[in-house]
Amino acid sequence: MASIKNLTGSKDSELESINGTVNENLMDDNPFRSFKIKEERELFTEEKKLCLQCNKLRKVYCPIDFIPINHIPPKVTLPIELIIYRHPQELSSKTTTTHIKILAPQQTKIILHNFYLHGLPSNLNDNQKESGEEVISNVEFIDVDRTLLLYPTENSKDLSEIDRNSFDKLIVIDGTWNQSKTMAKVLSSKGFRQVRIKTEKTLFWRYQSLSENYLATVEAVYYFFKDFDTTYNKKVNEDYIYDGKFDNLLFYFKMQYDLIQNEYKSNP
Repeated sequence: MASIKNLTGSKDSELESINGTVNENLMDDNPFRSFKIKEERELFTEEKKLCLQCNKLRKVYCPIDFIPINHIPPKVTLPIELIIYRHPQELSSKTTTTHIKILAPQQTKIILHNFYLHGLPSNLNDNQKESGEEVISNVEFIDVDRTLLLYPTENSKDLSEIDRNSFDKLIVIDGTWNQSKTMAKVLSSKGFRQVRIKTEKTLFWRYQSLSENYLATVEAVYYFFKDFDTTYNKKVNEDYIYDGKFDNLLFYFKMQYDLIQNEYKSNP
C-alpha cells in the first residue's frame, strides 16, 4: 500500500531472495539493537508442527487460525482498534499483517476485500477460503468520522495535526502498490481522514524497485503507533520518551530478518 506497501513473502520465497538481489539495509550489523523485542530461539529453522485448530503442518504460526506454533509470543495492546483491509490475492502465509493479528489479537480485525469487484473472485486459494478472516462482499462503513486511514497522499496529515480525541480506529490497507491505490481511492471517497507516518527506511529483506521508504505493512503499523505514543504523550509531557511498548509488533519480522541476515552472511 503506497509507502506502506506490504512486501512480505513466505520463508521459501524469502530464502530465494538471498540468491538474488537483497535489500542493502541487510548489511547493517544490528538495526534492531535499540528495540525492546522479546528474545526467542530461531523458530523459522525448526520443523513444521501440527496446528491443533486446522490439523495442518505449520511453521512458527498458523496463518489461517492466527495461532503460534510451539512457542508463546509477546502480546501487544494497541490504544485504538486496528482494521486491516486485505486484498483477496494477498496470502495469509506471506503477509506481515498476519504477524499483527497474532501479536495484538484483541484490537486487530482483518477483513478480506478489494472494494471494486462484485463479491470475491472465484479462484481464491485454500488459505483464503479457509481463513478465519471475515470475508465480506458488501462493505458498510461505520464510524467514518472516528476512523483514520493510514495512507500517504497530499491530503494526509501528521498525527500532530489531528486531535487525539477525534478518532479511535485506524484502517490499514494490505495489498500491492496497484491494489492498494485502488482500495485507498474507494476508502478516501467515503470520507475517511488520511494520516501519514514520518519517513522511515524499510528493513524488509527482498529488493524492490521502489524507494527504501516503502515499508512492509507491519513496519508501517509499528511506526504509526510509535508516533501515536510519542506525539500525544509529548503534548502532556514534553520530556516524554517512548518506552518501546509497541516494539514487539516486530517480533516475527525481526526473527525473519535475522534468518535472512544469517543466510546472507553464510552465502555472500
